[in-house]
Amino acid sequence: GSGSASQQARPAEKQNQLSGSMTDPQDQAEPETGAQLESDDESMDLENVPEVQPEPDLTGFIIPIDGACISEFEGHFPSTPREYRNGTHEGFDFYGFASCRPIDSGTAVLAAKAGTVVRVDQIYTEITVAQFEEATDPSVATLNPEIRAQYLDRLRGRQVWIDHGAGVVTRYAHLSAVAAGLQLGDVVRAGRVIGFVGESGQLEAIIAPGTDLHLHIEISVNEGYLGEGLPPPRARALYSEAFGFGPEDGS
Repeated sequence: GSGSASQQARPAEKQNQLSGSMTDPQDQAEPETGAQLESDDESMDLENVPEVQPEPDLTGFIIPIDGACISEFEGHFPSTPREYRNGTHEGFDFYGFASCRPIDSGTAVLAAKAGTVVRVDQIYTEITVAQFEEATDPSVATLNPEIRAQYLDRLRGRQVWIDHGAGVVTRYAHLSAVAAGLQLGDVVRAGRVIGFVGESGQLEAIIAPGTDLHLHIEISVNEGYLGEGLPPPRARALYSEAFGFGPEDGS
């Protein structure tokens, strides 16, 4: 009777249960695979996340001429106008009359901070009057930035550049000579002699040698320059801070 029917039903139910247990893993496989793909997508996204670049470190510099102070003459500051070439000054100048010590062609130029030499003009040919006039023609201001940069580079004369990492490079311009043995790729410490003061790239070097001896140093930051777009006194304050002085104390 009813007992035999239930006994007959049980195997069928058991079979259905077994069938269900056999098919369940297949049914569960799809969500597991989907979850795995989602995990893979997340891994791929993590791989494509741009690397965070370190912030430029604009501290820990030393003045690149031993015993010098920072000029208070505004014409030596970054961001001051350079009318003769329709531009602005992109660095800081150290002249003997404004830097607390004599400065001449024999004055050593020091690495302002530890870094790697990425440019060293061991061989240099002084520009001609014609080349100077071409580089300072007002029409240069209308050219594309890369061409303008080439003309400006000509006016910096003989140079050494040091890369300090995170987009910070110091450029030492108008040198009369570079230090003996200094090579591209050298790792230098702060205070190492890298060159000597001069006036290369300046008109005076051609028509009145010895009358415009000075060091021009730039702290370049991600292809711009420290103090760019700021009033000259504020730009001077940034250099003072970079050299370890207070914003109002460059001595």
